[in-house]
Amino acid sequence: MSSPPPAEQLAADPAGIPASGPTAPAAGSRGGGRDSAFVAYLLRLRETNAGARAALRRGEAPALSAGALPYLAAWQLHPAELPAALLFASALARHRDIPDDRSSPLGRAAFQTLSRAERRDPGATGAGRRVVAVQRQSLPMAHRSISGLLTAIAAAPRVGLDWTGLWRSYRNWEHRDPGRRQQTRQRLLLDFYATGGAEP
Repeated sequence: MSSPPPAEQLAADPAGIPASGPTAPAAGSRGGGRDSAFVAYLLRLRETNAGARAALRRGEAPALSAGALPYLAAWQLHPAELPAALLFASALARHRDIPDDRSSPLGRAAFQTLSRAERRDPGATGAGRRVVAVQRQSLPMAHRSISGLLTAIAAAPRVGLDWTGLWRSYRNWEHRDPGRRQQTRQRLLLDFYATGGAEP
């Protein structure tokens, strides 16, 4: 397995996406551009660097997170974001078969894994129970539930996922603002059932 590149190398060129400049906003900035660049960087690592992919996949375990940190260091994440970043990066690295699709948030993608019969009563399905259960879960517990949804999405034909949207959900899952936190969690539930409402 290849060794992770040194942090100074990542800062200059993290898998072809610079940590600053027009492609990836400067480390101190926040917002959609930086979120998209961060996810694009992880997606590129997932496809081009087997060692990085393995390290990121294992990074969800606290005892193994040190192996993933060199791949995140160049982004100078706020300490409060780091636990979410490790869990998210692990999910993205593990589910290599799920393509990036900005039109497919997690709730919508989860609904699309249901059979036509299951769509008559989506709340009784495993996916339906998960999107309800995560509303009351801490991020580490929600990560486990979301992993179950991702496994189903990976097995479904032609279902992609908005990975940037999922990163924002992870980042805001335990936001200090209760309203922001609730909105983030409810978005998953709303997208799941809104997709069902759009079905013929």
